[in-house]
Amino acid sequence: MGQLRQKIAFGHDLVMAFLSLPIAMFLRMGGDMFTYDVSFVVFAACMFAVVAGACFWIMDLYGGIWRYASLNDLMAITKAVTLAILMFVLLMFMFNRLEWIPRSTPMINWFVLTMLLGAPRFLYRQLKDRRAKNKVRGQETSPKIPVLLVGAADGAEMFIRTIERNPNAAYQIVGIVGENAGRVGRN
Repeated sequence: MGQLRQKIAFGHDLVMAFLSLPIAMFLRMGGDMFTYDVSFVVFAACMFAVVAGACFWIMDLYGGIWRYASLNDLMAITKAVTLAILMFVLLMFMFNRLEWIPRSTPMINWFVLTMLLGAPRFLYRQLKDRRAKNKVRGQETSPKIPVLLVGAADGAEMFIRTIERNPNAAYQIVGIVGENAGRVGRN
């Protein structure tokens, strides 16, 4: 099942890479984009998708699980997209000296592709987290032991997430005591 999910994620990313270049060109040129030969736009988008797919695979974007998408995944996406854009610009420069692509399009494409790859992963995580919380709320039957955590570090966050995801947890977090006065009253 894990291999299938990796292939689906890879397919998703290829489609997003293919779509990102025409979207970036449209954002850059507006309606003037349609003066370009459609076959060139499709060719360039296919070429970019192939380059991006190779970069995504080399940079191992598919080792993680969307359910646990984090800032590390966003950094990996950023690095892979940067490499893909640089490789594509170099390839297109060798092919036609970038005559057919406006110079600002690769930068716009960087933002577009980063958003197209990152947003679905984080939306998926939000959806799964919300479903898990609703499932936990529906299964609560016994009273929970109130817990006051000491320390607002990474360990406390991991403990809170574990408690929220486990419907059989015997604890309910009522507060956190931390050493940083700037965190008072914050969630």
